[in-house]
Amino acid sequence: MRVSLNWLRQYVDINVPVEELAERLTMAGLAVEGIERLGEEITKVVVGRITEVASVPETDKLRVARVEVGAGKVLTVVSGAPNIAVGAKVPVALPGATLPGGVQIVETVIGGINSQGMLCSEEELGLAAESDGVMILPADAPLGQDIVEYLGLRDVVFEMDLTANRPDCHSMLGIAREVAAILATEVRYPTITYPEAATHTTEKLQVEVVDQDLCPRYMAKVITGVKVGPSPLWLKRYLLSAGMRPINNVVDITNFVLLEQNQPLHAFDYDKLIGRKLVIRRAKPGEKIVTLDETERVLSESMLVIADAARPVCIAGVMGGANSEVDEQTTTIALEAAWFDQVSIRRTSRSLGLRSEASARFERGLNPENTAVALNRAAQLMVELCGATALAGEIDVYPHPEQPVVLELSLQQVNGLLGTELAAAEVCELLGRLPEFELEQLGEESWRVFVPSYRRDISVPADLIEEIARLYGYDTIPSTLPAAPEVVGLLTPAQQRVEKVRSTMVSAGFSEIVTYSLANELSYERLGLAERLERKLDLVVPLNDQLRFMRTSMLPSLVDTLIFNLNRGHKDLALFEIGRIYLANPEGLPTEERVLAVGMMGNAVAQAWHTTPRPCDFYDLKGVIEVVLEALGVNDVRYQPGGEVAPYHPWRNARILWSGACIGSFGELHPKYVKEYGFTGPVVIGELNLETLLNYAPAKVTFQKLPKYPASRKDLALVLDKAVPSAEVKEAIRELAGEFLESVEVFDQYEGAQVGAGKKSLAFSLLLRHPERTLTEEEISALLGRVADGLEQRFAAQLRG
Repeated sequence: MRVSLNWLRQYVDINVPVEELAERLTMAGLAVEGIERLGEEITKVVVGRITEVASVPETDKLRVARVEVGAGKVLTVVSGAPNIAVGAKVPVALPGATLPGGVQIVETVIGGINSQGMLCSEEELGLAAESDGVMILPADAPLGQDIVEYLGLRDVVFEMDLTANRPDCHSMLGIAREVAAILATEVRYPTITYPEAATHTTEKLQVEVVDQDLCPRYMAKVITGVKVGPSPLWLKRYLLSAGMRPINNVVDITNFVLLEQNQPLHAFDYDKLIGRKLVIRRAKPGEKIVTLDETERVLSESMLVIADAARPVCIAGVMGGANSEVDEQTTTIALEAAWFDQVSIRRTSRSLGLRSEASARFERGLNPENTAVALNRAAQLMVELCGATALAGEIDVYPHPEQPVVLELSLQQVNGLLGTELAAAEVCELLGRLPEFELEQLGEESWRVFVPSYRRDISVPADLIEEIARLYGYDTIPSTLPAAPEVVGLLTPAQQRVEKVRSTMVSAGFSEIVTYSLANELSYERLGLAERLERKLDLVVPLNDQLRFMRTSMLPSLVDTLIFNLNRGHKDLALFEIGRIYLANPEGLPTEERVLAVGMMGNAVAQAWHTTPRPCDFYDLKGVIEVVLEALGVNDVRYQPGGEVAPYHPWRNARILWSGACIGSFGELHPKYVKEYGFTGPVVIGELNLETLLNYAPAKVTFQKLPKYPASRKDLALVLDKAVPSAEVKEAIRELAGEFLESVEVFDQYEGAQVGAGKKSLAFSLLLRHPERTLTEEEISALLGRVADGLEQRFAAQLRG
């Protein structure tokens, strides 16, 4: 933001040097990034009076003037300006003069006549974007006076970098309040008084706010007899110092009030409003409007518009419509001041790719109580500068006024948070310097503070303490270490288990990745995970179209990372990520769950002189998951075929079951997605929900004596239905064999003509041992018979000869 010190002095006395003021503002949190001194680039330009005018021979537009520039000196100047006349006083650039932009003026021959300078327009002096002729000065302008001094062009402008939490400072009065607080002086607010007509605004204009959630307050006032024309010099000068181009008095007044009060305004040509009515509503789907920049915009129903009785005439808080624009023929205007929902304005602005001074302020949040002040300030200026008449009163739709913020603060809180030893009187003095803040003494060292509506960033006592620190001076607060008990920092049990998972994955040869917690619908739909979107949490203000909601699965970002690396020549990868997913519960509130995502592609065994490359498969990933679970001390895990579930291969995926619940899934990526994404070989991915596992306390490790007696290893070959999972058979063998079974493992699986269609053969190795003696053959045979009978009853399994 650009802040003119000449303008600023209209509201507050400044009794310190420019550099000191810049330093003190910066130390108070309002960074002054640069200091620009205006008027210094204009030299040797004076007030002159035209005494003679004649045409230049053999030219159509050029004329030669004799110009008196003071001290009896008269110059001959050739000019093409159409408005020069005898007796007019004008700015004259003498030979050797400099103008904005580094323009140098020298004597030169024009049309055969030696021209000894130049008659200057407002454009050439940097006071207007364009001019039709030379600048005509008042008749009482002192002859020969330096034009910079006469016009007051010498100024200092601060380039300020303001933080988003201080929207009130994006105005001259906002900065004036800060300067007043820093220098312990007072703010001079503009006196707003003006005559009003007998006719009331409500007799000429109707306002209907349909969508009050997007427009909590809307005000309007009708002003008649408006004479649209150029603005006075002081107004142009202030706008130019702020980086705005003067247009006409009506538009310039709305821009001036925006910069002074931090309240955007909009002026409608009253006679162009169909039905003499303003309706504040959401746009209809596909509705169109041509904005002031002569661009047709297609609107959506999420956007707020100001409409008349038939069509939109303004995109609320962003830009007006060409169909209600104020022009040179305008005589009556409907003036708007409103408080729009900042989220809605931000969305609309970004969606349309249209950002304006108004939208930038609405996005940051405005003071709703300042709406009436700004409206009446603009009406006052239009009466004074446009020869207008303001109708009585205004329309104010404000059904739910904001409640003031009232906070309680104690001296103990202040010194405790800042590490200072301030006295109660010092705290009172510092808070008393904040404009419009009111203090009520509750005790000797405690206060009730009434926060003015313009400070919307103050909501808790800590915010007040920050204000005290700013005014006291951050550089004067002593540097002290916070008092805290001496303790050794330790990881919580859950954090320790996360680190164990991480170290286990790294030890297994996996590389950790970190991806965004934000996602978009397309990545889920592309991977067949549309059902995961049912519990998504949308961002109120998305960063962009690619980051719209909190992720409900880590698989899309994992697959995206794999293909990203493959496209850059990395073919063999094993990746993992430990992160959170975010799910909406039935009340619509977020539930966070920590998840381990794993993925592999390419070869599980790399090619070397002693090895043959082997592509990764389902069992590679299963083995890694088993290692992770073992590291966490999680036993009794079962694996169940997952069936046809996206994004996995229907026959090569599994669900991970533990304690009666599914805690994850894994498998090969479906060939369909392998092809669509552009993978060149198998890809295996999976997710393991760590939330329950991190809080699980495994049983303590117990040790047993080495066995004294030998074990007996027996093989059991079974023929059974192909659909029966081997894990279920394995679990049944454990149950049927009883306490003498030390371990059971599958060592062979066969499907083919020898076992029949729809059948498979499973071979198990059983390790049997008695803790106190050697098992007899009779006991072993009885145990195996019991197991075989039980398996036949449960699975119709037959012993294979």
